[in-house]
Amino acid sequence: MASESIENAVRELAYAKWEQAGRPAGDGVDYWLEAESEICQASVTSPKISSTRGSRSEAAAASPPLKLAKPAGGARRAS
Repeated sequence: MASESIENAVRELAYAKWEQAGRPAGDGVDYWLEAESEICQASVTSPKISSTRGSRSEAAAASPPLKLAKPAGGARRAS
């Protein structure tokens, strides 16, 4: 399912960002949210239909809305 592959991409990117930051203590929600934002932005900027077959607005209309996954374990963002 597409939402599972998006969640996996977010999980892998968030983990890489966390490791790159030196594996700081905490729940990692900030890394998850940053990764999620990047993945969602990338999916919005890459059209599903080539320009020879339709416009970007047609591609957006043909695509199902993305469901954003929440961090595992119901973690909350630190204040």
